[in-house]
Amino acid sequence: MGIQMKSISVPRRAAALLASLMLVPFLTNYVYGLRGRPQLDFATFYFGASVAVRDRLIPYDYPVLASAAEPVIGARPYAYLYPPTSLLFFAPLTVLPYIWSMRAMLVLNAALAAGIVALVWMGLGEARYKPLGLALLVYAGLYHPLAANMVNGQVNLAIVLMVWLAGMWLSRDQRPMGVALLLAMAVGIKLYPAVLLLYLLIKRRFRILALSLTILIALCIVSALLLPASIWPVWLSEVLTTAGYGVSTEGYLPPADWENQSLHGFCSRLWADSPRAGLGVAYVFSLLLVGGWGWVCFRPGPEVDQSEHIMLE
Repeated sequence: MGIQMKSISVPRRAAALLASLMLVPFLTNYVYGLRGRPQLDFATFYFGASVAVRDRLIPYDYPVLASAAEPVIGARPYAYLYPPTSLLFFAPLTVLPYIWSMRAMLVLNAALAAGIVALVWMGLGEARYKPLGLALLVYAGLYHPLAANMVNGQVNLAIVLMVWLAGMWLSRDQRPMGVALLLAMAVGIKLYPAVLLLYLLIKRRFRILALSLTILIALCIVSALLLPASIWPVWLSEVLTTAGYGVSTEGYLPPADWENQSLHGFCSRLWADSPRAGLGVAYVFSLLLVGGWGWVCFRPGPEVDQSEHIMLE
């Protein structure tokens, strides 16, 4: 005779109180960010766009970028590595003076962080009132990389939200133009989400793939017309092919630095005495992950009875 364990739920008022308390870490980091701490990631975006749009210079030239940023922030920014299309999205930041633009970005990231956590938590349905759901909420509130993204002025939270919305609409066969636009913007800003275009190819979502590529090509053409003429050749030859995956040069964050929370950073810290070994293992792991992900995507899913599908809806 089996023993049935009663599911434990937390009163909704208690859950709401816990959710409110989880705002404390965010607010603490928010206030900390307002103390004037240099946001080196944001400084890279801000002065990279300023150098390219206003001064008509190449932001991938690190001395040029550093000479623009250092007198204002009192520190040297990270090297600008993002594709030229990203400068189109960062250019509006330069409308405001640096300090006010930095604060606006901080407010935006705080809203994005809280919003993403809320979306995940609300997406759990009634399970959000179970211990596991509440544990997820507590974990998110205390998750340091999330706070670090917020106070450093990074764009990762915006990328996550774009990919999330695109994935949600794609799964529901809704708004193909919206999916294509969000994916193209994400790729145009940070390039890494381009791997999601492989998913569209594997799943034969050719219309959305074509729309995404068309928007990306349009962004490339606009950036080539509005930005310095040599910016694309410089990025293709000096950044894309030699951007230092495993190489620490001037303005680059060392791969083993604790702030590098990527798979490459993890491997570099494990093989700190042998950077080449860490680089090789990171490549192998990355290829295995992408290959495994592609294989899972390529496999046909189980057939679902139409009546069951309607019931699920």
